[in-house]
This record gives sequence, structure tokens and C-alpha cells, in this order.
Amino acid sequence: MLKGFHFNTFWQFVFLGTIVFFIIGIFLSSLVRPTLVHFVLRQQELTTVVFANRLAAEHLFAEDFKKPADENSRVRFEAFVDGLQIPGLFRVKFWNPDGVIVYSDEPRLIGQKFSLTEGLQGALDLKSVAEIEKFKEGDPHHEYETSFVEGLEIYAPITFGASPKIIGIFEAYARTGFLNEQINELRNLFIGRIIISLTLMFLALSFIVWRASRTVARQGVKLQAYATGLERMVEDRTKKLKEASESEIKKAKELIKLKDQFVFVAAHELRTPANAIKWGLDAFKMDSPDIFEKKKSFLDIIKNSNERLLRLVTDLLEVARIEGTTITIDINKVSIPESLGEAIKETEGMAKSSGVGVVNNIPKDISYVLADPVRLKEVFINLLTNAIKYNKERGVITISSEQKDSLVIIHVADEGIGISSEDQKHVFEKFWRSESVHGIEGTGLGLFIVKQLVELMNGEIWFESKPQQGTVFSFSLKKYLGDKRNKS
Repeated sequence: MLKGFHFNTFWQFVFLGTIVFFIIGIFLSSLVRPTLVHFVLRQQELTTVVFANRLAAEHLFAEDFKKPADENSRVRFEAFVDGLQIPGLFRVKFWNPDGVIVYSDEPRLIGQKFSLTEGLQGALDLKSVAEIEKFKEGDPHHEYETSFVEGLEIYAPITFGASPKIIGIFEAYARTGFLNEQINELRNLFIGRIIISLTLMFLALSFIVWRASRTVARQGVKLQAYATGLERMVEDRTKKLKEASESEIKKAKELIKLKDQFVFVAAHELRTPANAIKWGLDAFKMDSPDIFEKKKSFLDIIKNSNERLLRLVTDLLEVARIEGTTITIDINKVSIPESLGEAIKETEGMAKSSGVGVVNNIPKDISYVLADPVRLKEVFINLLTNAIKYNKERGVITISSEQKDSLVIIHVADEGIGISSEDQKHVFEKFWRSESVHGIEGTGLGLFIVKQLVELMNGEIWFESKPQQGTVFSFSLKKYLGDKRNKS
């Protein structure tokens, strides 16, 4: 019953609404043409007054309006008429304030005097006129225009500048065809917009009524359910509360996930320098004949690792800074062998404990590059750490380079488990880890950071990988062209 009520109410509104909106549309459409005619005439009126006075200032003199045109003034009046841009123009007259026609394209009118019409009187009062005039038989003022039946009649006062003194009156008649075309185009445009607006309004109201009727029907069902049992009503209300709080629960889960990801990032990014410090301290305890030199070396390792640890603590929110474009990149001339050597030192303990060898084939005389020395070292450490973790037992990491034009390209290759073709498109995504990886710790953030840092240093990064055969990560940086060792 309630469902029937819902549909009956909706279709009743559709039927009645269609009739009402149809009537409204006809009413609005009937108002369009008179409004457009008035608007177009006013626009024509203002345009003609401005244009006529500008042409008068260019071609005419005040003396031209004092007596019927002679040969010289006729030339000036003809130049004025030639400059007019009134479509369908078929008659022009120039009057002096006494009601005498001083010039017309109909020569028989020149010198005749007529009683002042309403339009002429309005022009003498500095009021321009533009209206559609029906020409009447027997009206001496329209003696030579009656064959046109009707026309657009325009009166414009001529003042020669800002002076309020009327020097003369310009009268023109034009065919109404162009005017009707302009009005019809505007009318069709307005009617189309009215139809579209009314249709959209009707559809919107229909949707609102449909939704409202559905709401009424649902409320009726709920009341019936409430009457049949309190337990059913409680279940319905619980369901609504659950739906209402779903977005808040989702946000809470996302915050928890972000918290866990932050913890993972801290563990991932701080592990390498912390381990380097630990191994350096352990080695510092050893005793040997050349202990002084070794301790000095270990102290350097500890110092460098501690500095990196402090930098990482400061940059724990580096991902957020990268995405918020607030990270600082200091591009300078950087030595790849030096940067790579420091990264190898900081990761050699991890490599030894994993049984992985590192082969550095970077030539010592390789060109300098334009990069941030701190960020470039981070890139090397992340790539080496990644290659160590995913290498096979007793595998080897090979670091090589090549130079092409103005670029230096570095390759970091491992002999590890590789990356499947399905996973390759996700490799540089933040916090992504392959489901096929088991027993290997990681946050899925290292390669994301590497890609962002390389691109911020105006470089590119890519990789090639085959499952169970290994992966080669490559990245390019621009050469430092001002260095004498730049031979390529």
C-alpha cells in the first residue's frame, strides 16, 4: 500500500508539474520578444547617436545646417552617409533646428520645411529615438517612404562635441529585416535557455519529490516495523548508526595505518647507521699491533654513521616534505666515487653479515655530477641496502657506470630473487611490498624515497628485472660540465 502511495504521488506531481511548467514556459516565451525589441532598439539608439556625432565631427561643419546644402556641403554630407554602418539603410535626412531639411538622399526633400514630429522634437531636447515606424499614406513627412510600408526610424541630435547646443538633427530609416533577424536569433537563444532551465528545474523538483516520496514510504515501513516489534526497530537504528559512523571508523583506521607506517619508516631508515655504529664500536674493542690506525678508521665510521643517524632523525618526515614540496635540495659538484665509497662503508657490515659481496667498477676519474651530496649518498645507501636484502646467498652486487652525452648513468645490479612482471609497476609506490616476499624485513619506502630524490636532483631512475635472475637499478644525473675531468 505504501509503495503504491509513493508511486502515485510521484506520477501525480509529474503530470501536474508538466502542465504548470508548460504554461510557465509559454508565458515567459511571450515576454521575450517585446523585451528583446526594446533592448535592441535602445542599443541601436545609443550606437547611432555616438557614431553620428563622431562622423559629424569628422566631415561636417556647423554652417552646413544653416541653409540647404550647396555643392560643397553636399559632398560633406555624402561622406558622412558613406561612413554610416546601419544595415538596410534606405533614407537619410539632416534637419536644422527650424525644421528645414538641409540634406537628404532624396534630392526633392532638400530645402523643404515640415512641422516638427515627436521624434524631431525629442532630438531637439537631446533625446535620441529609435523605433519601428509604420508609414501612413497622406503623411507629408513620409511622402517618399510609404512604399517601404515600415522601417526602423532613428533620430539623433548633432551637437559637435560636449556642447549641449543642438546644431542639427540626423534622421535615418532602415529596413527592419536585419533587425527582425537579430531579434529572432536572440529570441531563439533565450527561449532555448528558458526551455533548458525549466527542464532542469522540473527534473530537479521531480527528483526531490521522488526522494521525498520514497522517504515517506520508508518512514511508513519503519513505523510498521516498530509496531510489530521493538527489537526490529532497535536493529534498524543500530544499522543507521553504523552507517553514519563508517566514515569516522575508516579515518581512524587510516590514522592507525599511518602510525604503523611511520614506525616502519623509522625502523627502516635508522637501521643502517645504527648498525654501522654498532659494528664500529665492536671493532673498536679489538686489539692488534696497528690498533691506533684501525681505531682511527673505526672512529671515522662511527662519526659518519652518527652524523647520518642525526640527519635521519631530523628527516624522518622526509616523505611528507617531498610530497609537500618543502624538502631542501642543494645541488653542487659531487664526486660519485666519494659518495659511493661512503655508502659502501656504511653498508659493508650488513653485506658481510648477509654473505653478499660488493664489486665497485666505478672508475676513479669518472665525471663529477650535479647533485646534493647528502641525498646522493642516501640514494646509494638505499639501493645497496635493497640489493643486499633481496640478493641470493653468496650473491654479488655489481656497481658500474657509463657516460652518454651530458649524463652519467649508474647501474646497481644484484643476483637476487628479481621482480615479477605483475609487481614491476608497483616498485616505486610508497609503502608497497610484494606479496611474494616472505621473511625479508622492509617498509616499502626505500625505493619511493630513491625515486623522489633522484628526480629532485633532475635525474631519472629505472630498472630491469627477471625473476630468480636478479635486478639492475639504474639512474642518471647530469654531468658537472665545468670540471676538467669531464671528458665525454
